[in-house]
Amino acid sequence: MPNLSKVSTEVVLADFTQSGWDTKSTKLSATAIVHEKFTGDMEIGEMANGYDIALLRLNRSVGRKDVLKICQKSYIDSELAACGMGMTVYDDPTSNPDVLQEVQLKELKKGNCDPVLEFFDAWSPSTQICTASVRPGKGVCMGDSGGALFPLSGDTAQCLYGITSFVARGCQKQAVFTRVSAFSEWISSKIALHF
Repeated sequence: MPNLSKVSTEVVLADFTQSGWDTKSTKLSATAIVHEKFTGDMEIGEMANGYDIALLRLNRSVGRKDVLKICQKSYIDSELAACGMGMTVYDDPTSNPDVLQEVQLKELKKGNCDPVLEFFDAWSPSTQICTASVRPGKGVCMGDSGGALFPLSGDTAQCLYGITSFVARGCQKQAVFTRVSAFSEWISSKIALHF
C-alpha cells in the first residue's frame, strides 16, 4: 500500500454551475495530510476503518475567514444536511449533477444502521456517524465523499458535524460520515505542525 500520510494534489476554488467553472476560479497546489491510521481499504469489514479524514494545506492563503467550527455536541435528534456533487443514480456516472446538491438526513443510533455495517462492525459511533435519508429516494452517493455534514438546527451557529465517508449499499440508503469532533486533537496537532 502506498504511503498516504502526505499526498500532493490540486484544488480549484470557484463556483461551479451548469455552465461550468466561473471565470474567477483559482487553481492552487495543495498537500493533503491524511490521518496516519487511514488504510484506504474500502472492502466490507474494513470500510474506512474510522480514520477517513485529511487536512488540505494550500500553497498560499485564500484570504477567507468564513470557516465552519467543529460541532462539539451530538445531533442525534436533529435534522442534518449533507452537500456534494456525487451521482444522483447509483452506479451511473452520467448522473453527476451540474450544481452542488444538498440532502436532508437523520443520524441513526447503534443498532439501527445497515445490518451489513452492524454485522461487520464497519462503523464506530465514537469516530463515525451513520445516517439515513429523511426523504425516500434521496441520499448521498459515490462522488459525495469529503462533503460536509452539518446540523440544520436554527438554535446554534453553523458547524461541521461530519465528512462524507461511504455509502452502505447503493445510494438513497444509509451513509457513514467521519465524526469530526472525534478528531479535534488530531486536527489541532496537525495544524500546529504543518500550518
